[in-house]
Amino acid sequence: MTNKQSFKQCVSMLLIFSALGALPMQAQVETPDRSTSPLKSSASPERNQVGVRLPLPGGASVVKDIAYVDHPVSQRQALDLYLPAAASDRSGKKVPLVVWIHGGAWRMGDKKGGPYAPLVREGFAAASINYRLTDEACYPAQYDDCVQAVRWLFQHADEYNIDSSRVGVWGASAGGHLSALLGLRAGYTKDARDIPIKAICDWFGPADLTWGLKEKAGKENGPIAQLLGGADKKELAVEASPIHYVRKNCPPILVMHGDQDNVVPLFQSEQLCKKLKEAGAPVQLEIIKGAGHGFGGLGPEAVRKVLEFFKTNLT
Repeated sequence: MTNKQSFKQCVSMLLIFSALGALPMQAQVETPDRSTSPLKSSASPERNQVGVRLPLPGGASVVKDIAYVDHPVSQRQALDLYLPAAASDRSGKKVPLVVWIHGGAWRMGDKKGGPYAPLVREGFAAASINYRLTDEACYPAQYDDCVQAVRWLFQHADEYNIDSSRVGVWGASAGGHLSALLGLRAGYTKDARDIPIKAICDWFGPADLTWGLKEKAGKENGPIAQLLGGADKKELAVEASPIHYVRKNCPPILVMHGDQDNVVPLFQSEQLCKKLKEAGAPVQLEIIKGAGHGFGGLGPEAVRKVLEFFKTNLT
């Protein structure tokens, strides 16, 4: 199969596989009464992709559907915040935060799915954000929403006993793209200089969107064209590409990608990591042997490596 044929197959399968980018670990937690403290315990179990019960630890809490802009133009401009028991101890050390960004080809997915339980069990606060999808707005709306959500978390960190000096981002597929873009621009470009991210985990996200335009993935109904607002948006594709923001002093970044991924080709992550290494940036590439897009499920070994990465860089 030629590269062009392979890419066409990728595009046709994208809608099927992109849902995996959302990693649907549905949280079965109750929304706390907003009239009481947001640190009120409301722990409940959640279910991961393969149906194994993953209980949130005792004393954990969640605050849902927090609007992260003062005047939302979309219901999707909201986040959920999961807090470990330690966050309620005002006399103790503040907790680090990991922000989860869901996948779904920038046109589907929801904050309801995410790896909250393992993060909370390890003592992290975990925020999951929704952002405007391409049926509502084109780029840069998705990136802008992520910036606004993280900025809100920085501004309100003290209210939830979160240490704003220890914040990381993690996402998958389209969420991996947004996590890498946000993490590489945060604390660096003018629009995100006030939200320094300290660690980035990118799961199989596209790093160079100009690749999609070259391969004609930017057809009118294609996900990259929908994101950018057309197939002729080369300058915007560069602006929206994480690889464009590589620098020596960027935060540590862990990139994980399956070597059988036929949605976002492995070379996307390889090129990003090569450029990061050439710049002298702290980067780690983990290639998951035999794995396709989404790793075929949320494997414990992949999650363990992510947790170790965040513990090393945020605790």
